[in-house]
Amino acid sequence: MPNDFLIGNLHDDEPIVKVSISEYKTFLAELEQYPLEFMENYSVLKLREDDDAVHVGLGDPGDYALVENLQNFHQKRVIFHEIDKSELAAFLGNLLSQDSHAEDRDAVRHAVRHGE
Repeated sequence: MPNDFLIGNLHDDEPIVKVSISEYKTFLAELEQYPLEFMENYSVLKLREDDDAVHVGLGDPGDYALVENLQNFHQKRVIFHEIDKSELAAFLGNLLSQDSHAEDRDAVRHAVRHGE
């Protein structure tokens, strides 16, 4: 069996499809993501989720252990997509930058409230 069949939607006949993270930007802002360290270490990103399924982007679609772990973790259908690792790195960098700015804003607000 070709690897695409095994990973695509494990039990479906559809092969894994390479997608751009930008196609999912409207969903990404609302999703509860995996922990940042997990996303960085495994090149994985939750792209979209609803009541019936979760769409997961993988930088390395050949990581069968990760695929199996994610299927066991989610209590619903998991649809895997291949994503570009450099695009994921840019997304995570942007996420870190936003978190850093939010922490800075929170520190300034705290200082203002407490007269520091």
